[in-house]
Amino acid sequence: MPALNFATFLAFILITSPVCGLRPLRADLFDTEKVPKPTKRINLEIEPAFFEQFGITDWAAKLAVTGNPDAKFLMVKIYRELMTNDCFSDVSVKMLLLQLISETRKRGFDTTIPPWVSVVRDYLHSHNDDTITLEQLSGISNLHPVTISKQFPKYFSCTVGQYKRKLKVEKSFAFVKSPSVSLTDVAYECGFFDQSHFIRTFKQLTGMLPGQYQRL
Repeated sequence: MPALNFATFLAFILITSPVCGLRPLRADLFDTEKVPKPTKRINLEIEPAFFEQFGITDWAAKLAVTGNPDAKFLMVKIYRELMTNDCFSDVSVKMLLLQLISETRKRGFDTTIPPWVSVVRDYLHSHNDDTITLEQLSGISNLHPVTISKQFPKYFSCTVGQYKRKLKVEKSFAFVKSPSVSLTDVAYECGFFDQSHFIRTFKQLTGMLPGQYQRL
């Protein structure tokens, strides 16, 4: 099955707005040369007062979404909240945002990131389909296997295996959106054991089934 060059609707988080509070997400259709058909793009605008109220720095916000697969899962959950659109949606969206920022703070991203973190992250992203060993990570990071085992959860908030599964689900977004690709093929293309394993992991990370995501 050929690789699909399909953009996901989880585009990016845009932090620009002169008004206080949180603006609703905009799910607009757009066309680019890389997208075979129109797709949904979400821009989440967070106003300065939100940062001030909760003591969030621009640096922490940027690092929370840069190269972080959890940011895309967050956007899926926020989208679901806004589609629910009840009296609890506003507080739920704010809680989801603060959850992402708080995880960043726990990893120490408000201060200094050791150089090996970026090296390991880039390696995991560029070898998403490969089996990764502790010895490989130790070699590229120049850290002892015991050291990287202790430090990895601090900066990634999960184990290596969990992070790899997040990358696999992130990769699956484009395939799930294509009606011509079966879930069995998606599971195979993204490196899951089988369809059941894929569906279970997808729901665990996004809070919805692949079929529900496809209908967004």
